[in-house]
Amino acid sequence: MPNKTDATSDALDRIRSAAAIRQRRYRENHKIIPRNNMSADSASDPKPIGHRKAVNAGVVFPRGRMAPLFTKDSFSMDSWMNLISGMGVPGHDRKLATTFAPEARLRYQDLTDIYRSDGLGRIILHRIVGDMTRAWWTVEGDTDKKIEGYLKKIHAKQEIKKAIMWGELYGGSLAIMVLDDGGKFDQPVNLARLKGVLQLLVFDRYRITINPADLYLDPSNDSYGHPQVYRITPIFGEPFFVHESRCLRFEGDPVPDVTRFQNQGWADSIFQSCWDRLRATGETYNNIEHIISEFVLGTLTIHNLMNLLAEGKEKEVQAYLTQVDQGKHVINSVLLDENQKYERISSQVSGLKDLVDLILESLAAQKGLPMCLLFGRSQGGLSDDEAAQVRFWYDRVSVFQEEKMLDQMERLVNYVNISMGKPVEENSPIKFNPLWQPTQKDIVDMRNKQALTDQIYLESGVIADAQGTIGQSRFGSQAYSFETTLSENESDPKFKTAAEEQAEADHANALALAAAKGGAVPNKNTPAGKPVKTTKEKVNADSSDGLDVSNTGLKTLVDLKLPQFYNGFINLSNNELTTLAGLPRIVNGAVIVNKNPIEDLLGAPEKTEDFHCCSCAEMTSLTGGPKECTDFHCHNSGITNFIGCPKVKKDLHAYMCKVSSMQGLPDEIPGDLLLNGNQLTTLDYLPKKVGRNLDLSGNPVQFKEADVRARCQVGGELKL
Repeated sequence: MPNKTDATSDALDRIRSAAAIRQRRYRENHKIIPRNNMSADSASDPKPIGHRKAVNAGVVFPRGRMAPLFTKDSFSMDSWMNLISGMGVPGHDRKLATTFAPEARLRYQDLTDIYRSDGLGRIILHRIVGDMTRAWWTVEGDTDKKIEGYLKKIHAKQEIKKAIMWGELYGGSLAIMVLDDGGKFDQPVNLARLKGVLQLLVFDRYRITINPADLYLDPSNDSYGHPQVYRITPIFGEPFFVHESRCLRFEGDPVPDVTRFQNQGWADSIFQSCWDRLRATGETYNNIEHIISEFVLGTLTIHNLMNLLAEGKEKEVQAYLTQVDQGKHVINSVLLDENQKYERISSQVSGLKDLVDLILESLAAQKGLPMCLLFGRSQGGLSDDEAAQVRFWYDRVSVFQEEKMLDQMERLVNYVNISMGKPVEENSPIKFNPLWQPTQKDIVDMRNKQALTDQIYLESGVIADAQGTIGQSRFGSQAYSFETTLSENESDPKFKTAAEEQAEADHANALALAAAKGGAVPNKNTPAGKPVKTTKEKVNADSSDGLDVSNTGLKTLVDLKLPQFYNGFINLSNNELTTLAGLPRIVNGAVIVNKNPIEDLLGAPEKTEDFHCCSCAEMTSLTGGPKECTDFHCHNSGITNFIGCPKVKKDLHAYMCKVSSMQGLPDEIPGDLLLNGNQLTTLDYLPKKVGRNLDLSGNPVQFKEADVRARCQVGGELKL
């Protein structure tokens, strides 16, 4: 007899020889030319894919299982042992016989059957993919929704969802972008000629072939180890090659490199890791059906049954049992002899629900899904614990989105953006929309809490600019925001709130009024300046809503110490003022400086209601006047043009002056424009629109109505 050891050795030698032959053939068919031996032509112009050998176009990944790392005789020696009890002793401790046995790799048909026929498996897949794509995403900077509209046009959301679905189910998929760039499928994308993304074609991994000869083999390349081209075998039509730059790749559960090699370059299906629990769940429900069918059993006691069977009277016994069964179904009765007994016994199912829940929980735990989402058990709304589980699940989905979708979506958006002429900045970030959607009650509660927080900030002085910080942060954008952005005023030490400004203005008005009257300072806590001595013992009595110091012989306004913001009118008429320096910057009322020997308006408020500087014969310029006011009156003065004229909201009266040019007038006067009695000889610089009446009478030249209306749209009466 041949030696058993020699036979084994011969078999091993034959296996090694066959393996060596396969390796040699593989190296011959996939020779790699070193970089230093490559010519310039061969390096820049690789051999076209269509001219490669047929053997290189097929799948050449080796099939088979990896050798186990441990044999059945190996066991851990760094553990507790007890030779008497047998703990830790091989052959005596039964826990040492427990080893891990991997599940068989699920095949294409297995996965397809799970999706089509197993409702629970379908729910798991739809829950994961649905949550990844439900809220979708937005492109920052796409305010006019141009890119979003383009993606809707090519049905991007539906096709991307399908690609992710097949990627999760089968372990991988491709969404091929059909691009209008003048190139072929197996060529890289020509971004300079890209005119549009026409459509997306989705193929699962079993329609795709990866050839190791087509991998990026340069370690310095960002795509090292990934395919440069894919071979697509559609169900209908001819196979074709496609370059990776035209593809969006999606995968299932990540796997080690060796497993990926065994999977022909792809990841695992999401059902590979939970297959055992999914099968156990289906088996559990099938067993429950059997328990229900046998929940109540009928027992019939027959006297001397064993002797009847021993005497060969099985047929008589069977016939009697048939009569009993027919009686139950026909007349709902059981006919018994005096020594017979019929009983119905119910099965005990206590604790069955807890056992089923354990199976279901183990399945949900393996995929990280909350029970309330997977099985929909919450009838009265989510409890606090379930809501926390859902939020945790949504956090996991956010991770899935960034790991499995982000890079692919950025490539798609970049191509669309380039093809549309870059309506948004290049490489604009993509932001996934939040999955958790609060109820209306939640929104009201959160806003109420935020309002209380803002009130505390304001009352404690943490925030000073209520409108600039709180108002703009909450309501400054298109939607309500809980984020608080400090305004520039918060860092300005001179900034005062509206209430503080109003209080200071009111107090300053009281001080100025008292000083003008020669009285005492109204607030002893405020430092008192020296009262202004007037030439009149009495000022006008009606000063309840402003300051009237007309006809008092004033020569300067500095000593009045008027505030920068003033509420009320200021009447300075018929005094000896030669400058307006000392007036407030903003006056919420009229400013009247008639009949003063001023030469210009330097020192006037920037903004006021009405401004009157009439009968100022020495005033020849409007320089330094208000920038904006409601009415502006400067009639009977010595001005010759309107350079420095403010923007008016209503009327402008400049009649009986020395105006010879309308240069400086605003393009539009909403109210009346009265320029009669001046020295005008030309219509140059006439406003384009006058809302009400226009008076150009009394000038050296009598203007024609047609000429005036050709230059200016007059809403009221035109006097020439």
